Amino acid sequence: MQVVSSTPFRVATLIWQPAAGRFALSVLCKATFSLRPGVSPLAPDQEVLQKDDAFWGNDMNRSLSRASDLAPQKPRVDVVLTGHAFAPNRVPVQRLTARLAVGEIDKVIEVVAQRYYDATGVLRDGPPFTQMPMVYELSAAGPENPAGMRPGTHSANYDLTDVDLVES
Repeated sequence: MQVVSSTPFRVATLIWQPAAGRFALSVLCKATFSLRPGVSPLAPDQEVLQKDDAFWGNDMNRSLSRASDLAPQKPRVDVVLTGHAFAPNRVPVQRLTARLAVGEIDKVIEVVAQRYYDATGVLRDGPPFTQMPMVYELSAAGPENPAGMRPGTHSANYDLTDVDLVES
């Protein structure tokens, strides 16, 4: 079966087996939006459906840059935010609050300057920033975030050159 989209959205099908002897067909649709203050217009370039999970720097020990879209069933829509947090008016800050609100989804995170642990083990703030990539590598490591910073590490040691999501 071929699914054809008469919209700008990307579509695909996935045939899978939920139980022995039974098959199911999932129809996937992906839309990409540009985030602007107060509005979220459809992006001029729609992202392709992601076949496999992709990691920053093609390193499976890093965080996901793109999750696979080919899941047989999802109870709800995915909302994935990638990019950078920008200081208001490009004035350097030590920290800021970033928020994403889409329908009933309303998430807030605190974005802080790159930090480091000093020789005594105390966490210290680095220089202020005007933009900061929003990646797990710059947050604390833990059971939910194996890619994050561990005590004794310096966030400036993370190679984030492949986190190139800024629009000019």
